[in-house]
Amino acid sequence: MALEISSFEAFAPGTSFTTPSLHIDESDAAELIRIGGYVHPLFTDPTYAADSVFGRSPLPGEAVLHAMGGLAERSGRFDESVVALLGFDAVRFHAPAFPGDTLHMSVEVIRREARPNGKRGEVVMAWRCRNERGELLCDATARMLFRLPHA
Repeated sequence: MALEISSFEAFAPGTSFTTPSLHIDESDAAELIRIGGYVHPLFTDPTYAADSVFGRSPLPGEAVLHAMGGLAERSGRFDESVVALLGFDAVRFHAPAFPGDTLHMSVEVIRREARPNGKRGEVVMAWRCRNERGELLCDATARMLFRLPHA
């Protein structure tokens, strides 16, 4: 499948797309927990997690955000004009993600605005992450900075 690489101009408000999926297996989850430095027993102790409201260890929310960033990049929609992720205005976790889940994300452009200097532009997007069962896990409003083509 050909990727649709896009620059700032392609991100018109209302534009939407879906990312490829990402399967998170047990070893992926363990690596995300290790790299993130998580020490809470909910993430590190299966016995503790089994007695929690989840019944097993979920992924840390920040690990889900990390995966969402990768899903956005793997969409093939961002070219070398992307400068940076500026941040998130809002992040909401609706349900936990677990090892064994397959994540994907829908993205909708909310706003696109060139900066006054004419060299950069900002794109605001709604990111919605779901698992393979269609359950909404997380939504976030992401802001990304682009270099404008004529700059």
